[in-house]
Amino acid sequence: MNPILGTVLYGAAGGLAMSVTGYLRKPKNEFDIKKFIPTVALGAIFGGVAGYSGMEISAVETSVYAGSVSQAVNWLFKAVYRRLFPE
Repeated sequence: MNPILGTVLYGAAGGLAMSVTGYLRKPKNEFDIKKFIPTVALGAIFGGVAGYSGMEISAVETSVYAGSVSQAVNWLFKAVYRRLFPE
C-alpha cells in the first residue's frame, strides 16, 4: 500500500472515531452531517500531511490511536454521566 494513502486512511479513521463519540456524548444530540464530514476530512488531511512529510505509518497509527482513544474515553464518560445524572 502507498504509505501516504495508509496515513490518510488512519487519519480518516481517527476522524470517524471522533465523530461517532462526539455524537454519542450528548443525550439529545441529532446526527449532523455538517459536523461529521469535516471531522473525517480533517483527520484524512492530517494523515495525508503526516504521510507526505515522511512520518511512518506506525507513527501515524499510534498518534491517531492515542488521540482518538483519549478523546473517546472522555466523551463516553460524559455521555454516561449525563444519562445517569440528567440536569
